[in-house]
Amino acid sequence: MLTALLGAAVLIMKRWPTLPFARLLHRALVEDPLELAERLERKHLVLLGLLLFGGQAIALFGPELTLVYAVDVSLYVEAAAATTLAAAASRLRYGWRAFRRAVSICMLRFRPRSRVRRTKKPAELRQNEPSNDDERPWSGFARAS
Repeated sequence: MLTALLGAAVLIMKRWPTLPFARLLHRALVEDPLELAERLERKHLVLLGLLLFGGQAIALFGPELTLVYAVDVSLYVEAAAATTLAAAASRLRYGWRAFRRAVSICMLRFRPRSRVRRTKKPAELRQNEPSNDDERPWSGFARAS
């Protein structure tokens, strides 16, 4: 059935190339796959080969190869997890330091300021002291009477 559909698509593209449907088929079946093929590199082809023939190798070599493959993959996953954990811990440490620094700066900015101690005595304590060292406290009142 797929062969019949592709044959009909080829026939439409060859016989009536000016139809909008023929141009759509040409774009979808010819131009897009060619653009994808241009971007393929050697590593993509190697991966495709491994994916296509990896299942056959497991069936051929049996459970021993499957066990070795599972251990290998688990080592890669553990290495990736350990690397991610180490990077996260490092970022968390520096982030915590930055947070503490920012909080301490804010606390210093909004802390209550210490009051300056008075050098002069309050008025009620100064009443009995003379304003001049030569005078007695009530000497002026005594002279006026």
